[in-house]
Amino acid sequence: MEKFFEVKKHTYPKVQKGSANSYEDLVDQLIKNQFENKITIGEIHNTIKSYIEEENLFFLRNYNTASKDNYHSLRRGFKIYFEKENLNIAFCDDTFVMLFNAMKLFDLSYSMENLKNLFNQNKLICAFITTNEERELSFYKNKGAIITNSKFNANGWQLSHLHTVNFCNFSGIIVNSDRNDWSNDHNTRIDLNTEFDDESIKKIKAHFVRLIHPLNSFLIPKNKLIKYFGKRLGEEQELLQHVENYISKEFPKIYDEFKDMAMIKDVNTPNFNSNNIRINWKNKN
Repeated sequence: MEKFFEVKKHTYPKVQKGSANSYEDLVDQLIKNQFENKITIGEIHNTIKSYIEEENLFFLRNYNTASKDNYHSLRRGFKIYFEKENLNIAFCDDTFVMLFNAMKLFDLSYSMENLKNLFNQNKLICAFITTNEERELSFYKNKGAIITNSKFNANGWQLSHLHTVNFCNFSGIIVNSDRNDWSNDHNTRIDLNTEFDDESIKKIKAHFVRLIHPLNSFLIPKNKLIKYFGKRLGEEQELLQHVENYISKEFPKIYDEFKDMAMIKDVNTPNFNSNNIRINWKNKN
């Protein structure tokens, strides 16, 4: 865990005014440099690869959402132990990913022991803003945790994923039981009966890999700082294609192994060629 605290020593620059004439130009200007710490990326990849083979605690993002009137059903920061599988599952939102993206950007490698220590204590940010209902019974608490989202969000950046983390809806295989099931000394729900087939275990691990792997996340300017013809720049398929092309060339072996761990299938994508677009972004004041 101590390794992760090193992010506190680092800062990330604010978004500076600029423009791009194509998605490829934007990747050249803003994204390629986020993958320049190649040795660290390789070391983190090997750590994650070993972790999913040997450990039994994984985080899931795509689990449950709720309106204001149903906050009692939210589970960010909650943990379940499935006794028959000797498996722990915890829940989070995208804010959880920021710490791992920071490690890549700040050239900070971490070992499996570092990762285990981080997850085995309860000071860990699993959500941007938690509700009172979540704070009451969650295992993981924001108070005293390593804060990284402010290093990026406050400076005008937002997180994007190369491959979706809305992979698999786990509400169908992990029942969201009554919140009182977490009301115990360990703030952990103990499930004595649920069993998972091999495919479900593989999907749980794949989802976790998509969350924290250094090749699956990057930063772009926040939507409110961007002016272009579309709506959500980080989800533009042509942009993602250019990011993937770059990553697959720079990290061929690691990227192939990542795709296998994350259950990413090769698909035929159209050849985009939007060379006459204009993307502008403002300074973050």
